[in-house]
Amino acid sequence: MDRNWVIRWGMVLSLVLGLAVGNVTAQEQQFSADISMGIQGQTMNGKVFVGPTHYRMDMEQAGEKLSVIVDREAGLTRVLIHGMKQYLEMKSDDPMSLMNDPFQSIIYTESFAEKKSLGAEKIGEYTCDKYVLTYGDQDLMTYWVSQKFNFVIKIINNSSEGTFLDLTNLAAGPLDDDVFATPADYAEMIPPGEEPIEVPDWAVDIPSAPEMTPPFEKNVAAGDMFRIPVVAGQSVWVKAANRSDDEVLARAIPFKDGMPLKEITWYNNFGMKGSICDRRHEAAVEADEIVIRIFKGSLTVFGKYSPMTEGQAAAGNEFTYDLISDEHVVTRIVNLADGESEVVIDYSKDGQEVGEDEIGPEKFRTVTIETGETDQRTLSPPGDKVIFRVTKGEVLFKLGQFDSFEW
Repeated sequence: MDRNWVIRWGMVLSLVLGLAVGNVTAQEQQFSADISMGIQGQTMNGKVFVGPTHYRMDMEQAGEKLSVIVDREAGLTRVLIHGMKQYLEMKSDDPMSLMNDPFQSIIYTESFAEKKSLGAEKIGEYTCDKYVLTYGDQDLMTYWVSQKFNFVIKIINNSSEGTFLDLTNLAAGPLDDDVFATPADYAEMIPPGEEPIEVPDWAVDIPSAPEMTPPFEKNVAAGDMFRIPVVAGQSVWVKAANRSDDEVLARAIPFKDGMPLKEITWYNNFGMKGSICDRRHEAAVEADEIVIRIFKGSLTVFGKYSPMTEGQAAAGNEFTYDLISDEHVVTRIVNLADGESEVVIDYSKDGQEVGEDEIGPEKFRTVTIETGETDQRTLSPPGDKVIFRVTKGEVLFKLGQFDSFEW
């Protein structure tokens, strides 16, 4: 079961239903319907139930039955994986989720695009008001709102082929409260990437492993291990060459106080054929060293440091980054505060701040980082400077630009 798929579709429902419900009575909001949704050619079918404050979608994907329940008042989404008797819970309005998913992006798109009415049009037996969201000369989203149910029953993402939503066979009527309840014997699932970290047996040998300072070239084989110090203002790059004909498995794993930052299998196999290199951008406050461990095969490992811009800022202050090329900006933001930290990302060009009509509203550019957490993202700035405004807590920034396809 692809948990990212589950999360994605759970958020999709909150998007569509949150967008669609208008000023209607509680009785009129209650109905059920058949639902069909697709993202870039992948389609799922199921049922949707809409109540006064909650929504539920029942779907089946790859033989796995799941339900998505959205609490509109609390702003929470629960994804129930019935075969495992578990559920995932997340915020329904997470900005990154809204921006990164084709369906969720409709709310974000409405914040800066022009909404045009295309008049009335019938979808099946339902008379609908048809709208299109445009930006410049491009049609981004087209959707239809049922006049009878005051609800979106069809969406087409014009900028992503095979991405759509259809509601059919709508049936009005009251719904039982149990429809929106989580079974008492269901346990909360640990989100992907947040499982308890298991320290491997070989970690006891890390202190005695040789330390290599980049740049270097080192021949290694299965069972070999060495360390690269994490240095402020630098990222660690490693690549493989002269691979053996046998299978090769090599990982670059950041450690802090003898503990890996994540499960070992989370990290890429940079020894795999076709891999350009692995780039570790952890800051010195996050990791002491990058441990290179060879699990299978033999190879030559090349290592180097690559410069990055690094600095700190607390609430009420700014941190700026001047672009040095046309490449994307790898951005790592580390929360240094005991509580939550928050950063708003802005841009400027030729000394003038870029307006919201180009970069979208502030809430979609706000990064919230929980205690002890780090946010890493890649930015494509519409200007020549990135401005980070810290509105809560204190953070460390580490940024750099490079060609992803070059060493």
